[in-house]
Amino acid sequence: MFFELIGNKPLLNATVAFLLSQLIKFLFSLCEGQKKEIHEFFGTGGMPSSHSATVSALSTTIGITTGWGSVSFAISCVFSSIVIYDAATLRRAAGNNAHQINEITSKISEKWDSLPLKLKTSLGHSIPEVAAGIALGTTLAVLSFWL
Repeated sequence: MFFELIGNKPLLNATVAFLLSQLIKFLFSLCEGQKKEIHEFFGTGGMPSSHSATVSALSTTIGITTGWGSVSFAISCVFSSIVIYDAATLRRAAGNNAHQINEITSKISEKWDSLPLKLKTSLGHSIPEVAAGIALGTTLAVLSFWL
């Protein structure tokens, strides 16, 4: 069973795309001088979008292996579109809302002399972050057939 999983190229490429995009994101934040903990390696938001990289690698690999007109590729494209749309819109809006809530609770906590609520604000992705994730995942999937 383990060897079947390792031999599953769509799953392998999607996993590698996720891990590579998270590593790139983590290294970018370190280069920008942000102090990071190792558990933040799996955090959300940032450049490139690991959601977009993962589903793009998955869809591209399925397209190459089963054919661009296959039912599997169609299902994967629909799934990928939903994930990418969600990362760039809904989750980004939730992050913006969290930012506003943090500002409000900070002002309230100053008045009442209490600790402010700190919600995570880096939830979604900008269009460039999504585009970089798509490019990374697609490139990785294509290269996996040449190497």
